[in-house]
Amino acid sequence: MQHINRFVRLSREARADIEWCYQFGQDWNGTAMMWHVSRTSPEVIVTDASGSWGCGAWWETKWLQLQWHGLGESASYRITAKELLPIVVAMATWGKFWQSKTVMARCDNIAVVAIVNSGASREVEAMHLRRCLAFLEAKWSIQLMAEHVRGVDNEVADALSRNEMDVVFHLCPQMVQKPEEVGEEVLQMIVKDRQAARDPDWRKLWKHCSERESLRQQSGCME
Repeated sequence: MQHINRFVRLSREARADIEWCYQFGQDWNGTAMMWHVSRTSPEVIVTDASGSWGCGAWWETKWLQLQWHGLGESASYRITAKELLPIVVAMATWGKFWQSKTVMARCDNIAVVAIVNSGASREVEAMHLRRCLAFLEAKWSIQLMAEHVRGVDNEVADALSRNEMDVVFHLCPQMVQKPEEVGEEVLQMIVKDRQAARDPDWRKLWKHCSERESLRQQSGCME
């Protein structure tokens, strides 16, 4: 390697990668749980996004959806980032139930499957979302994988992304009636102004989300 004494200017994206690792280390207790042996039966989430109304995800009998209107810059994301967004929101919402487990995200977008499995993307918005996923995977010791599902076999998630709830309940009558609540802090951390992990506001939001989740877990134990 030539000129090893030269300085290299890191890009904004490279600094963000370093920062999320540093920020995670501030709250990590130094213990990493071993994954449960569940490769043959992972937790499965199914997601989809439409170009018009919004996006959705479902897991077992639970579901969530977000409408592009009101989500700021995410409304102008390319379709790849839009398809990746519900996976991130699902991880942020249900990740506490999947600690030390394998999670399989099923999506009908081949590019998104590649981004999840490779951990990288050339699109700024998609890479920001993949970085959020890495943060959440580390937080709950989750092994996240993705696989492609044909669009014709993704009817429930497709209906969620278009707000066609009559179709959803017709296809899955066992689905709960009310959607999962997605915290405002989670939305801000993930989509608001595409905040990077190195931004002070993003750090505060992550810390707030972590503290809020800890309080929920303590409350659950007390109950």
